[in-house]
Amino acid sequence: MKEIKKIDVLSIAKMSAVLGGVFGILNGLFFSSMMGGLGGMMGGVNYGFSIGGLVTIIISSIIGGFIGGAAGAFIYNLVASSIGGIKIELGE
Repeated sequence: MKEIKKIDVLSIAKMSAVLGGVFGILNGLFFSSMMGGLGGMMGGVNYGFSIGGLVTIIISSIIGGFIGGAAGAFIYNLVASSIGGIKIELGE
């Protein structure tokens, strides 16, 4: 068994930002399609999602992922230094 004693905060923050961006794209497209579908049911008025709304969701997901990942790694390092890290078994 190996123990993860410390995590590089910036590497986790960057990975979380990329994953946040991917999920932001997926969420933005999902909500855009849902809003466009509802637009046809509301008297023919299109209340669809704008490109600006899609970009806003993606950018906020990237920023939120970066901040959340950095905070999570920082807190993990604090906790792991006092009670020990996560133990994993690595294959060969």
